[in-house]
Amino acid sequence: MKNLIAILLFLFVVIPGHVSSGEEQKQSRQMSVEDIHKLDSIEKAKESLNALALLADNISKKKYSDCAKVVGKNSICQCLGDNLPVPVSFNLYVRIVTTPKEELGYPKMNQEDKAIVDVTLQAREMCVGK
Repeated sequence: MKNLIAILLFLFVVIPGHVSSGEEQKQSRQMSVEDIHKLDSIEKAKESLNALALLADNISKKKYSDCAKVVGKNSICQCLGDNLPVPVSFNLYVRIVTTPKEELGYPKMNQEDKAIVDVTLQAREMCVGK
C-alpha cells in the first residue's frame, strides 16, 4: 500500500515537475495565487453588496412598518418604504413634510442634505398626493 501511494505521488508530483521548467511552474503558481486573490476580492465584494442589500431591505421594511402603525394604508406605506432616501426614517419623513423648509434650515444645508429633503418631498407627492 505504501508503495502504491509513493508511486502515485511520484506520478502526480515529481514527473510533471520534470516536464515543465521551473520558471513555468513559478509563473503557473504565481498566476494561481493572483487568481485566488482576485476571486477572494470578488467574493468579499459580493458579500458586501449582499449585506448592503439586506440592510437597505431592512430599512425599507422598518419604514413600512412605522408608517403602517400610523397611516394604516398599505399602498402609501409601501410606496414610502420603497421611495424615501435610505437615511430618512419614517419619523424624519414626518418632520420633513410637516416643517417649512426655512425652519428645517434648508437654505443653509449642504447639497447632499438639500437633495435628501427634496427627494423626501417628491416621494411624499408621489405616494400620498395621488
